[in-house]
Amino acid sequence: MRVKSFKFKVIRDSESIILSLNFSDLSIEVIRQLISNSIKLEANKECKLLFIGNIDCKLELEDIYNLASFIQSIVGKTLVWDIINDTPKNDEPEDLAGYLIIAPN
Repeated sequence: MRVKSFKFKVIRDSESIILSLNFSDLSIEVIRQLISNSIKLEANKECKLLFIGNIDCKLELEDIYNLASFIQSIVGKTLVWDIINDTPKNDEPEDLAGYLIIAPN
C-alpha cells in the first residue's frame, strides 16, 4: 500500500519552511509539529492554502477537501483555499503540492 503525503511550503512574511504531512497520521501530533516549527501558526489569522494542480499532482479531490479541512482546524475559520495551475519554483522540491500563505497581503 502506497502511503500518501502532502508536501507544502508555509510562508509568513519573509519566513518560509517546507513541511510534509503523512495522510495516515493527520493527528494532534501533526498539529504540535506544525506549531513547534519556526513559523508560528496563530488561530484566526487570514490564511490562503494553494494546491498546485499540475499534471503530476497525485492528490485527488477528496484529498484536497480533507487537507483543507485539517489545516482549517489548525488556523481557524479564515482559511481560503484554491487550486492553482502552477509548478514549483526552481529552488523548491518537484514534489511540492501546495503553499500555505499566512496573513497574505
